[in-house]
Amino acid sequence: MLPLLIAAAVLFSPAPALCYVVNPGSNLLHRDYAGDNSSGRNRRTPIVPVRPPPSDDEAAHESSSHRLWHESFLPSSLTDSGEPRLIHSYTEAFSGFAARLTDAELDAVSKKPGSWAFSDHGVAAPPTKWKGSCAGSASRFNNNLVGVRSLVGDGVRFSHRSVLGVRPSPVVASFSSRGPSTVTPGVHKPDVLAPGLNILAAYPPLTPLGTGPFDLLSGTSMSTPHISGVVALVKSVHPDWPPAAIRSAIITTSDAVDNTGGPILDEQHRKADAFATGAGHVNPARATDPGLVYDLGATEYAGYICALLGEAVVARNSSLSCARLARTPEAQLNYHTRRSRCRCSRRRSRRAITNVGPAASTYTAKSLTVRVSPGTLVFTKAGEKKTFRVTVSGHAGDVLEGSLSWVSGQHVVRSPIVAAAPPAVLQN
Repeated sequence: MLPLLIAAAVLFSPAPALCYVVNPGSNLLHRDYAGDNSSGRNRRTPIVPVRPPPSDDEAAHESSSHRLWHESFLPSSLTDSGEPRLIHSYTEAFSGFAARLTDAELDAVSKKPGSWAFSDHGVAAPPTKWKGSCAGSASRFNNNLVGVRSLVGDGVRFSHRSVLGVRPSPVVASFSSRGPSTVTPGVHKPDVLAPGLNILAAYPPLTPLGTGPFDLLSGTSMSTPHISGVVALVKSVHPDWPPAAIRSAIITTSDAVDNTGGPILDEQHRKADAFATGAGHVNPARATDPGLVYDLGATEYAGYICALLGEAVVARNSSLSCARLARTPEAQLNYHTRRSRCRCSRRRSRRAITNVGPAASTYTAKSLTVRVSPGTLVFTKAGEKKTFRVTVSGHAGDVLEGSLSWVSGQHVVRSPIVAAAPPAVLQN
């Protein structure tokens, strides 16, 4: 399997923000409870994490879009006393809302698809020296979620080192991995952005460079654990998914725009190209519900390696020897991103995509860069596969950047496309 290449981003978390204190070794699972303080008559003001609204990237950053999406989880817009149920929509550091709900109403909300919470099933109690607390008053914590703090106001500083409320964010860091890959030039790299600047991380007790147990570190080595956590999150929700499906889910649900709704910028605040951003910035909540995935098995990867390297020992399994495999050109690898490179004016490739969302789903292709046939995919069951063809057109010397999105009423499955046609070679 091709390695997942992760780029590093400077990620600013705008206020109001919530600091969750989570027990190490815990699991983040569906539909439990994440609460704040109690308020009103037999009502609490729980904080309910939910996945972002199912809309295009630009529209998803509109506050009105988030409020309407969050209100859809509530039993009504007003309480029986006439108070608005929705108190606040969280849209930056995470997607969720605070609302006035009774315990029974909260239980109903937490069972709706798309709702998240911190479950303590199978999690040991936190160390006794941990003193988790909740600003305001007591709350229903468990062995997983042991503390919540609310920080109000843009530009808030912590320990005089971290700043909240900075826009634009994220920004690609100067040290971030850049593409294209020299080993697999036809497979677009990097894959995805993740936080990697000034990350509070565990650190050895004594080293020549500093002392632990924690330190602020930067680099793609800090981005990788973020993605590893997202992989574990997706795997906990979909334990039967193979690695390629998990990677596809992470990449096709990433954010292509920053928190202002504009394109992601580089360290000089210029528009970052696809060789800096990959598919965009990872969005953990969306990754668990991608709608469609581009799947790949060991046989397809082995055929690609044979085409790339010639005769090679692919695996101990003798059936995966290059002598027995059909060789897969890079343009035909069922990868979720595409990088076309040829001197031709037109390049076609074929892809297969699998429905992992609702059984009856219809997706329409949207792209300003390529032609797609067929332009609509109709699924009738979960696990069903459909194939389509992508045609990229251009002239010698052209470099095209864009994307292909498969859009339904609930999902946007986006893949970046880079087409680079080398300049024509003049001969005497």
